Amino acid sequence: MPIKFQITTKDGGTLHTATKYCEEDINIVPKLQDKTVTENGTVSADDGYAGLGSVTVDVAGGAEPKLQEKAVTTNGEVTPDEGYDGLSKVTVSIPNFVAYAYSNASGSIIEPEVATATTIATIPTITTTTSAVGSIEE
Repeated sequence: MPIKFQITTKDGGTLHTATKYCEEDINIVPKLQDKTVTENGTVSADDGYAGLGSVTVDVAGGAEPKLQEKAVTTNGEVTPDEGYDGLSKVTVSIPNFVAYAYSNASGSIIEPEVATATTIATIPTITTTTSAVGSIEE
């Protein structure tokens, strides 16, 4: 029946066989392969190697997302344009505006209301009347 020997270190191990099965102990050292990886995927040892020693990962491109800066002046959803992976900076500049209403009785200005992204200015209904005074002579 064969004896199973599990190698758990890259340095291998020793079968203590001296004077029992043969004259000396048997050293078992796995043949490991060092690799440099330059693309994503599965890395395996080539034929002729028991496994991998050290693996250097040097995957360029694709690791850094392509980000876009955007300026926003209206309410709504902000998404990156085609060709971008995401947004790095979003500047929101939704301006306030002032709504003025005039009194139809006196012609004076009613206090303005400032409307923001969360409020709406109420402008009262204004009725105006136009009349002609005098006559035209030839």
